[in-house]
Amino acid sequence: MSISIIKSKPGCTIQDEGRFGFQALGINPTGAMDIPALRIANALLGNPLTEAAIEFVFPAPDFYFHHNTFISLSGADFGATINNKIIPINRPIFIPAETTIRFTKKIQGNFGYLAVQGGFRLHDWLGSYSTHKKVGAGGLYGDDLKTGDIISFRNEQKSYVQENVMIMPWQANVSDFYTSTIYCTLAPESIPTKEGSMHWWKDQQFTILSNSDRMGYRLSGGNFGKIDAAEITSSAVTRGTIQLPPNKAPIVLMADHQTTGGYARIANICTSSFASLAQQSFNKPFTIQMISVEDAEKKWIEQHHHLQILQQACTLRIKEHFHAY
Repeated sequence: MSISIIKSKPGCTIQDEGRFGFQALGINPTGAMDIPALRIANALLGNPLTEAAIEFVFPAPDFYFHHNTFISLSGADFGATINNKIIPINRPIFIPAETTIRFTKKIQGNFGYLAVQGGFRLHDWLGSYSTHKKVGAGGLYGDDLKTGDIISFRNEQKSYVQENVMIMPWQANVSDFYTSTIYCTLAPESIPTKEGSMHWWKDQQFTILSNSDRMGYRLSGGNFGKIDAAEITSSAVTRGTIQLPPNKAPIVLMADHQTTGGYARIANICTSSFASLAQQSFNKPFTIQMISVEDAEKKWIEQHHHLQILQQACTLRIKEHFHAY
C-alpha cells in the first residue's frame, strides 16, 4: 500500500516533530514547521501524535493513491481537490484506490500536512524521520520528495466497503492553535530591564520578507535603534530565538535553525506561537507581544490541553465508526 508523488515541487518533505538531544554535536532538530498541525492531522486518524507526515508548500505536488486509504490534511489550506471537487482540511477522508489529490490555490497558510492512517514506512535517523537535507538523512532519501517517488504505508488500512471519496463526520476546531498576535519572552541580549523590554515591543508591526525559509524568517518593521546589535560570542540558539544582526533587521529562527549564533538574541517566540508564526502570511502585518515566562507557560499548557481533548474525542469517534469492521 503506497502513495506516489506526481508533478513534484520544491519544499515537499517528510517531517515529524524533529530529532532532539544532538544540538551539542551541531545537529539541528529540523522537524515540522507547524507541529500542532502535524499533531492534529495524526489525531484525526488515531495515529500517535508524533507520526511522520508529508509537509508541503504551495504550489504543491499531486498525490496519487494506489490503494484505499484514510488520510487527513491540516495546516495550510491550498484548495485540495479530487476530480475537481473540493475536499476539506482538518477532517479525516476516505480515499479510494487510484485517486489523485490536487491543490488549486493558496487560501491561507504556508505549510500543509498530509497524514495517512497508520503512518508511512520510513527509516529513521537519530530517532527521527524528519528530512535533514544538509546531511541527506531522514525522510525518504534525505531530500525533497520528487516526481515518481513512492512512499509505502507502514500498516494495512482498516477494511472499509466504499468506492467513492467519503468525508468522515468528525473534524478538528483549530482556532485554539492560531492567534493573530505572536507572543515572545525575554532573551539574554534584551535591553537591560524587563519593563523596558516589554514596552519596546508594544504596538510594533512586522511583516515576513520573501527571502525567508525553514531556517529563519526575516522580518521588516519595528524600531530597534536603541538596542545594541553588536555581535556576541557564538552562543546557543533554538527555534523561536529572535536574532538582531548589525543591520537591525530581526531574524526569527525556525525549524531548520543552526545550533549556535553570534547575533544578539533579543527575544524568544513562545512555543504556543510557533504554529501561528509558521503559517503567517508573508504580506500581512502582525504584532509581537512580550509576555512573562509564567504567561508563556500557561499558554502552552492550554494549547496542549486542547490537543489532548481533540485526541481523546477523535479516538472515541474512530472506535464508534469502525465498530462494525
